[in-house]
Amino acid sequence: MPNSNLLLDPTITSYFRIAACDEERRNKPVKLRSCKMSHASMNKEKWVALFRDIGLDDATMRKWHKAFEVSYPNEHQSFLEWLKIPEAEISLIRAQ
Repeated sequence: MPNSNLLLDPTITSYFRIAACDEERRNKPVKLRSCKMSHASMNKEKWVALFRDIGLDDATMRKWHKAFEVSYPNEHQSFLEWLKIPEAEISLIRAQ
């Protein structure tokens, strides 16, 4: 059964620290807006595949998004944009 507190799961949170500036990487978690990873290298399908690989089902993914939205709404928006999700779909995800 997946961890119910997914925002604290080190496997999940490590994905959020990718491609940061060296000084930010050493000193503090970075905002996804400053992420320098190419937009071409990650998308919604790849992210969902990662979640499936660690055993998350649709209900657990919705729970993860809800926790992300409640705890970090601006970062959640930025994350969804980073995955190149259309604005209409982002609105649906954030409303769940």
